Amino acid sequence: MKMRLPENVHQKHGAFYFVKRNPETHKVVWTNLGRTYPQMLGALSNQLSDEPKHMRDIFARYQADILPTKSQSTQRNQGYQIEYLNEHFGDRIPSSITTQEIYKYHDMRSQVSKSSANKEMGLLSTIMRFAIRWGDVTTSPAENLQRNQEMPRTRFPSDVEYKLLLDNSNGFLRDAIEILYLTGQRIGDILKAEWADIQNGYLHVVQKKHHRDKPPTVLDIEITPTLNAAIQRCKDKQIVGRTLICDARGQPVLYSNINKRFTALVEKLNIQPKLTLHDLRRKAGKDAGMTSQLLGNTQQVRERHYNPGVKVVKPVR
Repeated sequence: MKMRLPENVHQKHGAFYFVKRNPETHKVVWTNLGRTYPQMLGALSNQLSDEPKHMRDIFARYQADILPTKSQSTQRNQGYQIEYLNEHFGDRIPSSITTQEIYKYHDMRSQVSKSSANKEMGLLSTIMRFAIRWGDVTTSPAENLQRNQEMPRTRFPSDVEYKLLLDNSNGFLRDAIEILYLTGQRIGDILKAEWADIQNGYLHVVQKKHHRDKPPTVLDIEITPTLNAAIQRCKDKQIVGRTLICDARGQPVLYSNINKRFTALVEKLNIQPKLTLHDLRRKAGKDAGMTSQLLGNTQQVRERHYNPGVKVVKPVR
């Protein structure tokens, strides 16, 4: 995945530069930040610490110091979100931003996508908390704001659709589809699962997604005959890598790669409504039953996100 560079950082002739116009001389100044990405992040952090703080500077520091610690998908998604936030708030002094202005921005973005508006407001709240830690502001105007109510997705692949996906896929895409459904785990956890995680007839999974105030969920998933057959197909390849799901060279597969292939497969098969990789986890949760611990969620989350909304009941007699 091509790394998204922080604000005002450019790469030229094998080196990274901080590019900014001098407010006194009005000349554009190129400051060398080093030749490697880690060197650039360290030098950029030092550079920004000496600059007058606008929101664009705080966004850039978040991109330099915090965003690289996140997963690849989070880096990609928050990179896009920061672009929108920067466009609207970048030139503002942090302490001058009001709660009313954030609500106005949220309303404007909600006209495009309610979900995106919620995520951007949530990210702004997170960045403002870091700004408090860094000493740039004393309070945050983005805390405890009312967001749009979002309806949980209710797309559950049928058994026919699942078989259709398996029958028309091959290689690591087929491996991922089958193991994702059988284990009910998120695609990110499946892609990072290693052969060393299989011990004593169980697949050991430490779920990466978890609440920041709670430890991650740890599962030992029993390797049933069906799951074992899927895993064995991964092992029978000519080249076996460190991870269960790997490409033809034995290298781990990126989420962007497998998601692109899955989306293309769904379009090729003309499956309507469209399916996502996460819908396979939703199907696993439904098929395993609402009392199952397979997904690693709480009962409340399972009921909200993985219950198809139809209650199976018995008659009086």
